[in-house]
Amino acid sequence: MGDLFPLFGPGSNDRSYRRNRHNQNVSLSETHIFTSSVFNEARAGWNRSFTFEELETSFTDDISTQLGIADQLPLTRNPLEWGPPNFGISQSSSVLGLPGLRTGAPWNPNGGQIWHFADNLSIVRGKHSFKTGGTIMRRNDVFIETLTARGSFNFGSAPGGAYTGNGLLDFLLGYIASASVGIAPLHGQPNQFWYAAYFQDDYKVTPSLTVNLGI
Repeated sequence: MGDLFPLFGPGSNDRSYRRNRHNQNVSLSETHIFTSSVFNEARAGWNRSFTFEELETSFTDDISTQLGIADQLPLTRNPLEWGPPNFGISQSSSVLGLPGLRTGAPWNPNGGQIWHFADNLSIVRGKHSFKTGGTIMRRNDVFIETLTARGSFNFGSAPGGAYTGNGLLDFLLGYIASASVGIAPLHGQPNQFWYAAYFQDDYKVTPSLTVNLGI
């Protein structure tokens, strides 16, 4: 398959891509004993993940220029977006098909971080063992991704079927049924908060019976 479509490399669904991910974590914990029956545990944490992804052709093969369609795919001026367009072929009974191409766009640097704080207080009073606490988390994400930067071309899916009666033949003759291309990167910065709290009472009614109450 690589000989038939040299720009696209080997066939099958093993289109490789590289992903670099860096993770950082910090965790702190402090337990304070006020008295023999009252103590508190506080915990705080921070996690950050940073990801950069690129296709096997990123920064190496400007395929849109080689195919003469760079003017129609302006986002491929960014070397990160270099690579083959995405093709779809339908209505073809031929065993010959295109190499499996990874359709997802490479990621620009994406990062996310989570801040976490939790506190738990325990109090023992007679037959009661009280526990109460809460947690709060904040998540910040930042991502930049270009959808269909290299274009998507479909053959054999025109209304009424393939122009020639066969989607692969439409492809070989250049009869496009539909096409799409991304015009701008997608920027996202979703932020979320999570809250939780609880209260629990372990009441020892008798030496052999304990009732657990809580919300």
